[in-house]
Amino acid sequence: MIAEDIMQRALLMLPFALLLAGACGSEPAAPGQGKGAVITGHASALEGDFERAAFGCCADPAEQVALEALVELGAAMAADDAPGSAAAAERLRAAVSGPPRLEPLRAPAAAVAEAAELPARREALLALSEAARALPLGGDGPGRYAWVLCPMKPGRWLQRGEPVANPYYGASMLRCGNFEARAPVPAPDAPSAQTSAAAPAPVR
Repeated sequence: MIAEDIMQRALLMLPFALLLAGACGSEPAAPGQGKGAVITGHASALEGDFERAAFGCCADPAEQVALEALVELGAAMAADDAPGSAAAAERLRAAVSGPPRLEPLRAPAAAVAEAAELPARREALLALSEAARALPLGGDGPGRYAWVLCPMKPGRWLQRGEPVANPYYGASMLRCGNFEARAPVPAPDAPSAQTSAAAPAPVR
């Protein structure tokens, strides 16, 4: 009877286990994104995926400092380092306060810095990462960075190098994530396709 009861409970839990496994890595990779290998239900980046997704940054030293601070913030969270993440959040808040192009990061960076606990900082990192990813940062710079997506959260973060280190789950799901290729960043003075197209001839 005991063995039969254990078997029935295991069968009841099976759908939930499959759902959890599928949430992090079962979906096919997007075009331009490294293919994920599913290991114990987690999305796992393959060797070389970082270089395929990486971009250079930044020509402006102040922007370089800000990106380094963002990377350090994610690394501290991935290490479950609450004091370290708090210190990195303050460095990031200071780093984005100067460069005009980083103005969209000031409010989300402040939200991370003002979060009292690590779980709240992790939640605030979601909006900060999306704001940073939307900025046209790139170009010839000393840094090599890539965005990583955790499909289970879902959420993104910025990394410099391999392996994947998930800031949202830390040690409990450290390697869950896939590197994402980013669209090329246009040159600052490059005209858009819309403005560079010839104007239509007037109708007579």
